[in-house]
Amino acid sequence: MKIVIVTQDVGPGNSLRIIGEKLKSLGHNVEMFLGMGKPLPDGNLDKVSVALIGADRLLMSVSSATNRVLEERHAFTEAKRLGVPVAVFSDIYGMYHRPWFTDLMTKTDILFVTDEQEVETARRYVNATTRIIPSGNPYWTEFFKATVSRKEVRSKLGIKPDEKMVLAVGNKELERNVALYTDLVMTGRELEKIHMVLTMHPGADHGKDVYDGILKWASCPVQFAGRETGLSSQEMLTGSDLVVAAGGSSVGIMAACLRKPVIDLVHPIDQLFWEELSGLDFWPPTRFGASQLVKEPVDLELAMRLLLKPDSEVLRRMFRAQEANFSASKFENAVEKIVAGLIG
Repeated sequence: MKIVIVTQDVGPGNSLRIIGEKLKSLGHNVEMFLGMGKPLPDGNLDKVSVALIGADRLLMSVSSATNRVLEERHAFTEAKRLGVPVAVFSDIYGMYHRPWFTDLMTKTDILFVTDEQEVETARRYVNATTRIIPSGNPYWTEFFKATVSRKEVRSKLGIKPDEKMVLAVGNKELERNVALYTDLVMTGRELEKIHMVLTMHPGADHGKDVYDGILKWASCPVQFAGRETGLSSQEMLTGSDLVVAAGGSSVGIMAACLRKPVIDLVHPIDQLFWEELSGLDFWPPTRFGASQLVKEPVDLELAMRLLLKPDSEVLRRMFRAQEANFSASKFENAVEKIVAGLIG
């Protein structure tokens, strides 16, 4: 079969590359157009159109921002014009609801979702004949692999042996980060032996200096850490003792896979953002118990104290939920399920 693969975002790009390589190994003719977070080079719209001529399937995903869906929408409409069946891969919960693509989702032939629990919800956004396959995400199997040691990570970041490393997962949006970092810095004033490491989302359009007015109130060590450290977000997780995100983050899923305690500090603006992006009024890992949902800053200190205590029953309960919902065995056959659904 001839299969064309298109996406712009980094997350689905990592997954679709795995699927594309698997299809190639089985002898299929595969052409991949993966932006990995950047616009595809000039002329690629025409190349996508040409590639779709005579294709048997288009496999694609939907990016998380409106400025990265041009190529995806083009590929979808061209495939439909040419009579090529379209399969959409949902790399994270609720991807099928993204408002800049809902008009096309109703014309999807196949939809791959993260798990069985998403099937019923996803059905509302496609047509009656769309095949919905709970495949899982093949890239999530990579989340279980610690490629560097805890000691190496902490050494590179300057974390002292007696300090608890709290890793804060930044978003693209300035206003969401202001809320997240402010509450963390102020809560850190009440905790002992804390070292906060703040990360910037690679897709953010602003620099870390805009947060200087927040960081000046910190009474514990606080640092921004990015590519200059030579560490990826997944590698930083290995050295952490607690991860704080704002819901909707794949880094939070990575943390659950590595059995790290996770707090999702969801402010009203985060809630609105997630509802618009996914159509869901909750972030599934918090519903599973794999992450602790905190909505009020006043509750953050207690949640952090409990999850930083090794003998805490709250921590043990979270680890059990992570094991039940984010085990390597649950995702190990994802690529095979997707290939079978695609070519079957």
